[in-house]
Amino acid sequence: MRLALFSSDIEPTNGYGTITRELCAELHHQNIDFSLFLPKRCAAYCNKSTFPFPTRCVLPPYVYRIYQPAGLRYFLPIDVRPFDIVHSLFDFPYCVHACVSATRWKKPFMMGAQGTYGVRPLTHIPERWLLKWSYRSAKHIVVPSAFTREKILDYAKASYPIYII
Repeated sequence: MRLALFSSDIEPTNGYGTITRELCAELHHQNIDFSLFLPKRCAAYCNKSTFPFPTRCVLPPYVYRIYQPAGLRYFLPIDVRPFDIVHSLFDFPYCVHACVSATRWKKPFMMGAQGTYGVRPLTHIPERWLLKWSYRSAKHIVVPSAFTREKILDYAKASYPIYII
């Protein structure tokens, strides 16, 4: 089984980067075949670091609102045909890019959601529609707490396959 992981960071200077690093280290330790897709801005860090797994710094810059010029790049799929599962480690906006890619190549999609960041886009249009589409498309959504799960369900006004770790 091959896994395509989408993340916003891998640098250990923030929570997302730390979570990504630790998960990738464990997946590598368990001999799971995967590639990590990161934003282009991570290329310099990845080039000076040595990772025992492939990284592809091809994702667009992070956007808070999808109508920003860079937001349009989230609708261009990444070729995930060599992979069996597409997993966005975190929610908006990279879950949209991962979901578009998984949908385009007919691959199962799963995603994670972290606290406020899994809920905040549900309060804005068009982000609400895109995040709800990602949630609906996901076979599994992984969250860190019951609080996050309940907030997503409350704001989305819908039911999704959400699992608490």
